[in-house]
Amino acid sequence: MSTARGPIFVVGHGRSGTTLLASTLNAHPDLAGGPETAFFDLLVRNRWRRLVRDPAWPDRAVDFLTSMEREEGGSVLAAYGLDAAVVRGELEAREPSIAAMLEAITIPYTRAQGKRRWVEKTPRHLVQVATIRRHWPDAAIVRIVRDPRAVAASFMAVPFGPSSVVGAAYQWRLSDDPTWRFFERDPGSATVRYEDLVREPERELRGLCDFLGEGFDARMLAPGAAGAAVAGEEPWKARVTAPIDATRVDAWRREITAADVSRVAVICADGLARYGYEGADAPRRTIAVHPMDASFLDDAEAVLTVAADRGVVFVAADPGWRAGGGERRGPRETSTPVVLWGSPGELRWSRGGRIASARTVARAARRMVGARRQGTPVLWVAQRVARRQVRSAAERAGDLLSRVLARRVSAEELLEEVELPSDGV
Repeated sequence: MSTARGPIFVVGHGRSGTTLLASTLNAHPDLAGGPETAFFDLLVRNRWRRLVRDPAWPDRAVDFLTSMEREEGGSVLAAYGLDAAVVRGELEAREPSIAAMLEAITIPYTRAQGKRRWVEKTPRHLVQVATIRRHWPDAAIVRIVRDPRAVAASFMAVPFGPSSVVGAAYQWRLSDDPTWRFFERDPGSATVRYEDLVREPERELRGLCDFLGEGFDARMLAPGAAGAAVAGEEPWKARVTAPIDATRVDAWRREITAADVSRVAVICADGLARYGYEGADAPRRTIAVHPMDASFLDDAEAVLTVAADRGVVFVAADPGWRAGGGERRGPRETSTPVVLWGSPGELRWSRGGRIASARTVARAARRMVGARRQGTPVLWVAQRVARRQVRSAAERAGDLLSRVLARRVSAEELLEEVELPSDGV
């Protein structure tokens, strides 16, 4: 049981029930949750150290907060009923910090609701849980997980996100792989399964309230207007204002094809087993790819689909190139084929400054040299993808490394070069 009395962060992969969970918490008389802030997503696009080291604090911080825009349009501050004067007043009373910046939004909002503890829900903050813990040591971080087959089916019904079931499965895996260990060892975090929440809402919410150190309130079972405050105006979130409903838990069984069900079972096999879902199908081979990102998933969809049909899964090579364990564990063994995907200047060797980028390139070199010595393929699909060209010393060094150590192949040749198992094996 958690003894943390700090703020509450609700995280999870998209279409996993984060809005429903945040709505039930917002229905509690002491907990206040508002629309998604995407705070950390927006923060990493800015030079955030300049914001908190500003000699004229909080000028730059106020500018940043007032510039925050919601994906569906409109400012974040307006969605919270705030303006620049309010957040400036909050920040002027605080020492410069990242926590102060987000709380300049959440604290006055909570006060206006007549409540005492704030809840922030942004699904993509799942990959920022270590950062959240660093800035809020006393926070409760609540993750909701959902069967990735249901997540994939749900994405097929909304106008955003991955456009294929295979892409949705890989997106699910990309958010789970670097974060699941955090929740296994962090005592201030908890995990709720979506299926359990909708089937046994009172039991699950009572347990969650115990973890949060809050008393259960029956109003949490019917979020109603509390759900509307969290969901905003997105029509695909309209269900959260209705009573909690378990009728769609297994809808994925009729909404995606049997072939796609089998593909997700391979791609997300580890996660399915980890969270107690049936039907996991352990892959017969993994291939390490760099960089593993949305551009790769879009560009390589046909390759990923055929590979999944043959029991082969692509995993991110990047974590295995970095030192230490933590959230960056990955395929370090030299028996795993390595694939680089993208044209020169698009391979994203630059990571977090010159020193970090140089270390990434050095580790990649060791990894690829080791693979070559073992006779393991190191391949480069050097075709243009939807990535911005980068010009930096690390990018040039990584491109040179690729030319020396990797053999160029086409996307069509890749599957044969790595000797995938045949369909009948």
